[in-house]
Formats: sequence, structure tokens, C-alpha cells
Amino acid sequence: MLSKFLLLIVLIYIGLPVNSNAALVNVVPIEVNQAIVSVYGGSKWHDKKLFEFLKTNTGFVTAQFWSNLSVNGVNRLLVIVSIEPKEIPDENHIQLIGGAILKQVGSKWIVESENKILGWGGKHNDIGAASIVRVGEEKYGIEITESDEVRGFESFSIRVFIPVDQKLELALEIGAGGPEGDGPCENKNFPSQSLSVSYIPVPNSEYFDINASAEYNEGDCENNVRRETQTLYHLYNGKYSPE
Repeated sequence: MLSKFLLLIVLIYIGLPVNSNAALVNVVPIEVNQAIVSVYGGSKWHDKKLFEFLKTNTGFVTAQFWSNLSVNGVNRLLVIVSIEPKEIPDENHIQLIGGAILKQVGSKWIVESENKILGWGGKHNDIGAASIVRVGEEKYGIEITESDEVRGFESFSIRVFIPVDQKLELALEIGAGGPEGDGPCENKNFPSQSLSVSYIPVPNSEYFDINASAEYNEGDCENNVRRETQTLYHLYNGKYSPE
């Protein structure tokens, strides 16, 4: 009986995924480590541009998230890293994040687009929910969705990075928040609040349009109104603007 139980544990362990969030799985795939070497030169990155953010020219690079995408027989890999001024980061420090999308060519992974510094992440290694998104017929970018709740006020944000000359550039940043900087107030009488985007093909255009859908509560916590909005964004000179 004991041997059957141990066998079951082994089978479950073998079935664990290893190509998802690094916070859940300690084993980093070889191709993810190879991606870090290709983009940053290794887990210790030296660059003068870091001083503006970290007050040091050296950053320690750690894989935080990775995901695979296969379309028409072509495999792509998204890697998001955190960049810290210390090898063992402070618990409350807000880290930088960077990212890259790689394409598999034979047995090699080639950097298709990257940005060594995408921007600030969150505390406690929380970078938000990152994913590869198709932003054009032959183009792929990164979408990062974040949400937070402080003193009953919720906030939501989405950032979309698109490839421009093989570099991932911030093309859209949207969020739901109140006039004082607080997010919409949670109201148990309404459904959950949300913010999402979808990508819409455009004839004869290199990039897709983006439709943003928001459902949130407007007003103070005691007397608020449910709002639902749809906003269509089109790309102009590398940035998404409302139509």
C-alpha cells in the first residue's frame, strides 16, 4: 500500500509543468537561461543606464515568468525577468523588469524582439500577469496586466509592448482609477470589476487595433455607480490612441 502511494507521488511530481511561472516551479528550463545570456550576457548585467533606476551600474537578473507559443509550426518563447541591485533583494523593494520574445530556429532560440528595461514591476517578485500577444499578422508583443487593492480601493492597469525595429516598446498603457489616485471602490452589490483588451485585425495594416473593455464602480464607497466602457485604439507613430 505504501509503495503504491509513493508511486502516485512520483507520477504527480513528473507531471508538474516547467514552462510556466518561475515562482511556482523552481526548475528554470535551459532555453530560459539561454535567453537571459542572449539578452543580458548572464545573470549579472552591467550597464550605465541602470544607475538612473537602481543607483548602481550592476543588476542581478532573475527569470520570473516564461511562456511558450506555437503558431503555424513556429515556436516562440516569452521571458520576463526582474532586475535587482542586490543578489538577495530587499522584500519591499520594487524591482525593474525586462523581457524578450525568442523564436526557435532549428535547435537554437533567436531573439526576435527585446527590451532590457520594460519598466518597474511590483513588490515581492510580483510582475503582474504577462503573456505573449499577437499584435499584427506577423508580429508578437508582450501584455502585462496588473491589479491591486488598498484600503478597499481597487486599481487595474494593462501595458502592451510591441516590436519596433526588433525592440519591445510601450505602445499602450491604460488603467482604471479615481481622481485622487485611488482605484474604483469595491462594491459587493456589483459583479467583480475588470479591465481587459482584445486585438482586432485591420485590413492593409501592419498592426492590429486594440479594443479595451472596462467594468468598474465610479464614486465613493457608499454611493457609487456601475460603469461599462469600450474604447477602440489605433496605432499612430508607434503609440496607440483612441479612435
